[in-house]
Amino acid sequence: MKNNTHTSMASPSLSVPYALLPSIQQTHLIDDDDDPITIDRSIFSLLENKRYEWKNMLMGHVGAWCVGSSHGWIVLLDQNGVPLLLNSSSSTTINVPPLPLSFLHPVTYSYFAEYLRKTFIVKATLMFSSSPSSYILAIIYGSNNKIAYCNSATWVELSHDTQSYCDIVFSNNYLYALKQDGSVEVWNICGQIPKRLILLTPTVEENDEDEKSYLGDNFSRNLYLVVSAKEIFLVIRFIGNFVNDDGLVVEEGDLLSSEDTQPLICPYRTKYFTVYKLDIRDKKWKKMRSLHDKVLFLGANESVSMDAKACLGCEGNSIYFTDDRWEEMTLDYMYGGHDWGVFNLQEKCVKSLMQCANKIDPPPIWFEDFRSKWAFKLLQRYRMFNDDVQGTAGVAIAGSAGIGVLNAARKTMARMLGNNEIAYECAKSQFWVVEAKGLITEGWENIDPDALPFARNLKEMDRQGLRKGASLVEVVCENDLFT
Repeated sequence: MKNNTHTSMASPSLSVPYALLPSIQQTHLIDDDDDPITIDRSIFSLLENKRYEWKNMLMGHVGAWCVGSSHGWIVLLDQNGVPLLLNSSSSTTINVPPLPLSFLHPVTYSYFAEYLRKTFIVKATLMFSSSPSSYILAIIYGSNNKIAYCNSATWVELSHDTQSYCDIVFSNNYLYALKQDGSVEVWNICGQIPKRLILLTPTVEENDEDEKSYLGDNFSRNLYLVVSAKEIFLVIRFIGNFVNDDGLVVEEGDLLSSEDTQPLICPYRTKYFTVYKLDIRDKKWKKMRSLHDKVLFLGANESVSMDAKACLGCEGNSIYFTDDRWEEMTLDYMYGGHDWGVFNLQEKCVKSLMQCANKIDPPPIWFEDFRSKWAFKLLQRYRMFNDDVQGTAGVAIAGSAGIGVLNAARKTMARMLGNNEIAYECAKSQFWVVEAKGLITEGWENIDPDALPFARNLKEMDRQGLRKGASLVEVVCENDLFT
């Protein structure tokens, strides 16, 4: 019998990145921190090009503002401006010490919370050691884009350099920091005293003809640092400051003519990307014409590179980006958060991922939840889509080998629950098995006999609000496995 199930056990492990968005039920343009609906969010699946509601995601954190995502954790500032970490799958929360008043000088904490909270931190990234409680949170903050970090207990300002930073990334227990001139610092901040180990000042190859049209006063630039295995990338994002409905970048003076009583609405939009690879020997950023089988995820999230073959729903040689112009998002109620999409290096064009308004508040942010070490380790080891340490899971299986692993996981869970018949049935009920055609149900044609014990009852599916052939994302979201 031919087996058509997905292969999800291969290395590297599969991942499905999502964009975190406002609730689908949110009908007003601007997020109201006191509106109870702000505890709900939605996610946009690249794999299915579809948006799903995520109920009660911010339960207990009404009005919290997301300033970053890293390794499956979301970095938030609550309504008082105090940082906290939220695990996007287990709902685990870690309270972070408040920002020191010296970081906020000369304003007070109350002024910061009311007026600066949504623009103060421009980047946040995390590093964990043996457990979630042993974390280091690094941020770029303030009008001068300084770097600071919190080592679970104390905030430390990293440098007093006058030049501002534009991106930070953790890799192999070191903090990499990118400056506006393209230089890179490598810091060891795991000890009692932070130490800068390396300062790289590579030159950048000259711009080619494609880029010269994006270098004028009508464009702004954002810089990103991506550390991937043995490679380090510099990514430059070119943003048209005023872009009309035809996609053309216009002068600011063209927004209001003598006949107009109101200026034209021409939001900023990303138009182009350039990628460079660091050549340490030549001390040069060398231009890359292609990312080959890689995809990059940039924005408020930690800048990451992933294998396109292991990143379901993604197009290789592409950059997936979200809006991170924090200051400008708050300047105009007509737009902000809207500048997100995908740029293909071969086609040299930006494509939208979904139709959306010019104002998305809160703005989209990329996150993925497949690197957590502290969730149910057995489920993680077998590449299951885990939701929490109690083990409810939607599983993309890999043929007979995958079913064998699944049975082993079920037996192990049954032993944990008491090793009796009730425990065995309870353990079985925690697994939702999804193959190429969708969720396996009773009466499924050409079903693998070993998968038959995991087939779901149709009446049970109706109660859960699931359709026949439901996808993995539908099983997880519409069955409230996230909540």
